[in-house]
Amino acid sequence: MGWDAQWYWFLAVNGYPADLPLTDAGAVAENQWAFMPIYAYLAAAIAPLVGGWWGVAAVLISLAAGYGATYVLYRMLRGRIGGSAAIWASAFFAAGPLAALFQVGYAEALFLLWLFLALWAVTARRFVWVYPLVVLMGYTRPGVLAFALFIGLFGIWRFFSRRAEPLRVREVIHIVALGALATAVGFSWQIIAAIVTGDPGAYLATELAWR
Repeated sequence: MGWDAQWYWFLAVNGYPADLPLTDAGAVAENQWAFMPIYAYLAAAIAPLVGGWWGVAAVLISLAAGYGATYVLYRMLRGRIGGSAAIWASAFFAAGPLAALFQVGYAEALFLLWLFLALWAVTARRFVWVYPLVVLMGYTRPGVLAFALFIGLFGIWRFFSRRAEPLRVREVIHIVALGALATAVGFSWQIIAAIVTGDPGAYLATELAWR
């Protein structure tokens, strides 16, 4: 294991530090607070099923999530561009440079699965399904704030297209609530890190340690 995979394994074994590690110069050193918990701990939960090998469990999660994300992408596109075009689009997605992350112990594939499921649910107006997916995205890897922006843009688009498709009060409530939830989840990790470590800038300082 290397790079992020090693850090996820280290997180699964040791958890998050209450005291931020420091370099010889006194700056915050690289540490687990840069990584969200779901992927690391999910692999740790599955590891006993594969002989206790965390790395094997992590790769299996990435593979399964990659296949799942590709399938959800296909289903999401099929109703809009047709079955044949959706198959080709999914094939290009699965064979593109990003597909390398589906075979290593990185959280990107799992995040993409949650993201595509959330996008599919929004396009189908199944807003209730999106709430847990927002939380899963937010604690799998950074990026849920971009989804909050998407929800805001979606709300604007729905407002201007309300004549073609009536914009009901229930949908407005869901759009506002989901935008607020995604924003809150997006900033919550900084608050959690600050509470645990006692350092208000713990998360930002940790991220800057990788500069």
